[in-house]
Amino acid sequence: HLTLSPLWYDSTHRLAQSKLNKSRRKHRKTHGLVGFLDLTRRIAKAWSNVDFETKTYCKRVADRQLKIYKEELKMMKKRQ
Repeated sequence: HLTLSPLWYDSTHRLAQSKLNKSRRKHRKTHGLVGFLDLTRRIAKAWSNVDFETKTYCKRVADRQLKIYKEELKMMKKRQ
């Protein structure tokens, strides 16, 4: 089963955290073990094995976040 961390879907929480941690991350050497294409394939395979209930939940959360984003975007455009 897919285990989701608390607030994984909350973009406002992630933005607040990133603003608190303004210091730049140190450059890290890449390990070179997993390329982007391979990573994408692994994620796609894992996602295809996720149960229906988890997919439905993720879809509902994504739809809700998209609605919030569109409302915020509309409000920002109104102010301009």
